[in-house]
Amino acid sequence: MAEPSVRTITDDELGAYINVVRTAFVEGPASDEEIEAWRPLTDLARALGAYDAEGRMCGAARAFGTQLTVPGGSTVP
Repeated sequence: MAEPSVRTITDDELGAYINVVRTAFVEGPASDEEIEAWRPLTDLARALGAYDAEGRMCGAARAFGTQLTVPGGSTVP
C-alpha cells in the first residue's frame, strides 16, 4: 500500500481542493462559477492537498501571506 502524500496543489486541482474544504464545512460541491471566483484569490504556492494511496485529494490546508509587526513597530513580509 502506498503512503499518503502532501504537496502543493496545481491549478487543475483547484476545484477538488475547494470541494474538499467545502465538505469539511458540510457544504455541497462548488459550481464552476464559484471555483473561477476563487481562482484569483488563491495562492497555489500556499495551498496544500493531502492525497490518499489512490491519489485522491482527501485533505486541504492553506496559509495566508501577511505582514508581521515586530517589536519596535517595523513590519516584515
